[in-house]
This record gives sequence, C-alpha cells and structure tokens, in this order.
Amino acid sequence: MRRGRLKSGCIDVISLKMKLRFSVCGCCVTALLVALLMASGCRKSERSSSDFQKAVGKLQVKEISELRLKAEQGKAMAQYDLGHKYAMGQSVPIDFVEAAKWLRKAAEQDYAPAQYEIGMLVINGHVLSNGNGEAAEWIRKAAEQRNPNAEFVLGLLYGKGQFVSKDEAESGRWILRAAEHGQVDAQHAAGNMFSQGLKGVAKDYVEAAKWHHKAADQGNAGSQGELGSFYAAGIGVSKNAEEAVKWFRKSAEQGNALAQFNLGAMYARGEGVTQDATMAAMWHRKAADQGLALAQFALGAIYGVGQGVEKNDAKAVEWMRKAAVQGYFLAQLSLGVRYADGNGVPRDLVEGFTWLSLGAQGLVVARQRTSQSEMKAEDLKRAQAASRPFEDAALQLFERLKTELTPEQMAEAQKRITAFAEKTNGQP
Repeated sequence: MRRGRLKSGCIDVISLKMKLRFSVCGCCVTALLVALLMASGCRKSERSSSDFQKAVGKLQVKEISELRLKAEQGKAMAQYDLGHKYAMGQSVPIDFVEAAKWLRKAAEQDYAPAQYEIGMLVINGHVLSNGNGEAAEWIRKAAEQRNPNAEFVLGLLYGKGQFVSKDEAESGRWILRAAEHGQVDAQHAAGNMFSQGLKGVAKDYVEAAKWHHKAADQGNAGSQGELGSFYAAGIGVSKNAEEAVKWFRKSAEQGNALAQFNLGAMYARGEGVTQDATMAAMWHRKAADQGLALAQFALGAIYGVGQGVEKNDAKAVEWMRKAAVQGYFLAQLSLGVRYADGNGVPRDLVEGFTWLSLGAQGLVVARQRTSQSEMKAEDLKRAQAASRPFEDAALQLFERLKTELTPEQMAEAQKRITAFAEKTNGQP
C-alpha cells in the first residue's frame, strides 16, 4: 500500500481544496503550547534545540493518544480528526491505510466530512476500494448532506463518467448546488456553464457574470480573468474598462497568463488605465514566459516596432516563432512575411511560403470563429480593423509566391507543411 503525501488524482478538471476541521482540544491546544514553549525558549537561551524538539514531540504524542482514545470510544469527530491526521501527516507519519480505517468508521456514522475524505482517498488511488462503487457512494452520501466539496466532486464525476454513468444534466445540477453553497471552484464552473451553454443550461451571460463574480470575490483567478473580459466587452454586464482592468490585474497578479496578456493589451490601448507601453510590454512578457501564444506574438510585435522596449528584430523573430510553432496564425503569417522579405532573418522564400501557407489555413478558421462570436458589433469592427490590413497583405504575398516558386521549391514547402501538420495533429 502506498504511503506518501496526498496528490491530485483522477479528478483534474479543477483543483480541489479539502475543508479541514479540527477539534478545539486537538491541534489548536498543541499549537498554543508550542507557541508558549517558543516564547519560553527565547527567554531562556540555555534550552537547546534538541530539548525543544523533544518537548514538541511529547505534546504531539499526548495529543494523538487522547484523540485515539476518543476515536476508540466511537466518537465520530475524533475518528475523522485522527484519520485526517494520518492522511495529511499531521503529528503522525503519513499512513493511508490507518487513515482509511478511521475515516470509514466516522463515515459509517454518517459524518459528512469523513464521507467526503474517504471518497477522495479512493478516487485518488491512495487506498483500495471496498468495491461496489465505494468512492462515488461516499461522495454521494456527503453531497446529500449538503457538503459543498462533495457536491462539486459528484458533479465532476457525472461530467467525466467516472465511477458513475456519464450524465451532463446531473453533472450540472450538482455543480450548481455546490455553487449555491459557496464552493468557489463550483462557482467558477457554473460561470463557464452559463457562458457556453453547457451541462443542460441555456447560454446566459448575465447568469455567467453572476457566478464568475461570486468566485472572483473569493479570489478565484480564472473567474477574475473571465469577469475582466466580460467588463471589457460589455457581455453580461455594463461595459466598464476600469472594472475590466481591476479584475484583469487581480487575476494577473495570481499568475493567470491570459489575464496578464489582457492587462498588457489594456495598457497598450490605454483603456481603463493610462496608456503605458512599458507596462504593456512587461505584462505581455509575463504571459509569454508562461507559453501563451497570443502574448508571445504580441511581444514579438512589440520588439519589432520597439514600443516599451528597445527595437530588436532577433527577439521579435524569436517570440513570433514560439507563437507560430504553437499554431497561432498571425504569428505564422508574420514569420512568413519576414522570411519572404528577409526582415530579421535570412531571406528564404520556401520557409516564407511554408509559414504563410500555415497561417492562411489558420486565418480561414479564425475568421469563421469571429463571425460566430458574441462580440458586440463595435468591438468586432475594431478588432477586424486592427488586423485585417496586415492579413490581407500577407495573403497577397502568399498568392504571389505561388507563382514565383519553382516546382522544386513548392515541393519542399509542401513537405515542410505536411511535417508541421503531422507534428501538430493536423491543427493549423
């Protein structure tokens, strides 16, 4: 049997945070006594580190002994606390077998936190199931007692068809129930459900904004970024650039790459914030360093014109290539133009045609998506006006190269295009 730290397991859609619960006479008292010992140690410098560690160890042994006595007397809360400590390695070595033993005892007494936790231990493979769908059964029992984490997990299980039959409507029902009970990841998921019309709910941006706002207020970086996008576009809420910047910043400061890119774009355009090319470059760089193709292309463009950074064609090409190999069509078109013109790279018509061809394929898909988007007419028109002249010029160059390349050059370009498509599973 495996004995090690709790890991994220089968449920990987959204990270789960277990709600921890301790009895007052347990670790809280120990923590207080340890603090007193530390204070005493400061006043009495003669006490050695070794003596201190022994004192802490004795307190922990006493705490576990008292907790075990209560657990053996059949007290569900003590059984849960003891099982949880073994699962987390708190005051005792990690031991999932022992953890499962005590958690099951508490769960059998209908103690919801224990039902949820034993279910998660089985789901994540830390302990073997007793059979007959034990994991889902314990999660369901906890969910039926309004345990928000269990409600959310049950929703995820139905959505993935894991341990239960796949059922999108049932998945949505449990996720919404968890969201209503304050589970932050469920609130984020509910926002996505309504914005995309998933899991049996109708698309409703007002409702999506409501749930993302609730999750954002609890610090969920994903919902903060989504809320920023809603305010920036005026979808589900009144358009408000300052609010968009506020939420983009909260999310970006937590490391959300897309929010970092969007915040950089707001600085570049001077929307909701004073225009600042240096700040735009900084936030785009943060997102680009995380591998976001949009940001890598933007940073390449920034280096190409020298806005907020010193102009550097080599860096422009470097960042555009990073985005291009991820399949971002504007980066592919830009790289193709550079190779065809010999701008920042040695002139190479075959390489230029290769990237222009790949970018042209991606452009067709992108324009189809744009025509079907939910963007407001004014924002759609602005987005098209910003990129359409370059796109059209790149397409004209692509068509011209078709007549200028020799059959041998065209064959080589096609070979490279095919190799790229195979490498990326045919995605332009």
